[in-house]
Amino acid sequence: MEGEELISESGYWEAKKQIAALEQSYAKKAVRSGTEHDQRKYWGYCDGMKKCLQVLEQYVEEKSE
Repeated sequence: MEGEELISESGYWEAKKQIAALEQSYAKKAVRSGTEHDQRKYWGYCDGMKKCLQVLEQYVEEKSE
């Protein structure tokens, strides 16, 4: 695997855009939901998307070093 890229630069930006869109969508659903259970569920999904973005960015930083 050495020397192989797992994600291209264009793939990185597309993934980042899609993850950010999901995060925003879940945040909107959390704000609009009518029950505490749904709010907690959607905020949890939103936090998960933030974590995905962190992992993606960390991976790219490590590969660039």
